[in-house]
Amino acid sequence: MQHSEEGYGEKHLCVKCADKVRTAGNSSSAKDIQEDSAKENWRGRASLPSKKIQCHSYLEPSSGFEETGLSTPLRALTVVLLKNGNRVSSLKAISLCGQKFILTNTCSFDSLVQILATSNTDSVHYKDFVQNNNNISILKVIESLAGNNITSGTYRQRNEVLHPICESSILSTNLTQVNLTSTSKSMASRLLADFPSVTETFKCTNTKCVTRNSILRPVISIAIEIQSLNNLEACINQFLAEEKITSSNQHLLIEVVNSSIVFNPSDIAYPFEAPLKDVPRKITLKKSGDTYFLRDIVPTTSSSDAGRYKKTLGINVVGHYVACCLRPDLKWEIYNDLCNSSSMVKQTVTVNWELLLYTI
Repeated sequence: MQHSEEGYGEKHLCVKCADKVRTAGNSSSAKDIQEDSAKENWRGRASLPSKKIQCHSYLEPSSGFEETGLSTPLRALTVVLLKNGNRVSSLKAISLCGQKFILTNTCSFDSLVQILATSNTDSVHYKDFVQNNNNISILKVIESLAGNNITSGTYRQRNEVLHPICESSILSTNLTQVNLTSTSKSMASRLLADFPSVTETFKCTNTKCVTRNSILRPVISIAIEIQSLNNLEACINQFLAEEKITSSNQHLLIEVVNSSIVFNPSDIAYPFEAPLKDVPRKITLKKSGDTYFLRDIVPTTSSSDAGRYKKTLGINVVGHYVACCLRPDLKWEIYNDLCNSSSMVKQTVTVNWELLLYTI
């Protein structure tokens, strides 16, 4: 209103005048300032100012963060366990085209599927790759393991994948046994023939011919000494340095061979052994500039270490494949198809590195 002070009689001071009043100690003006800054405290229920968090408490570097990758979910999602076909007490025969099938020794298949399934769950990029190729039978099995339950349809899909590529024998009029006695590398080479880790291109030896042939390699073998684990990235880059070899943009499935051991037939089953914590967490390729992150390891049990594996991993079967998976929370889980569920495993546990899986 005209001839009245703004704000129904309240006086407003600028910052400079307010500072002068505080300095001069003007009691009336100081009282006004105190009233302006007063807070409600009816019956002692005033809300206390929240305690400020010190900067260093959340700006300190977090160990392992740089090894996770920004395409990784913040928490580990559930991946169900695929049971071994040998568990006839809990698995029924699979009916397919009027014929019943039972599968035996499926650990090489199951462990491979488990590492691909966790990668599908934990990596956004790899999930896109699987969804774009979900018409392939093996990738259908992988997608079906993401969730809390597994159905008979998943085991039927497993049978559809394995029956054409494995030996089978007729046990009775209406029952066929499919035997999967195979190494994990051999199984991966057959199942992932269309999804290679690298592609090698060859020219015809005839100088007048321009024909080029390509070989798809689902698994690559890298020889490395036990004392040089940190050189795995350098060894892979050296392998890929040749012009004829190109890497895929989805995954690297690596067989690590211990070059410190003199070759003999007994070394084929367990070529390399070291703790889980010593596996390099990421690999950057110089040729493409892509960074691949460690997802899983497929170890196998040897006869000489059967007792130790039974104590640390709960495995009491020689020559058995399992899946050790590094989840987004940087904890290791073991998927053993002879058990009822997955379980946690310490990173200090020593295992045989049969296969390593890295994905973008």
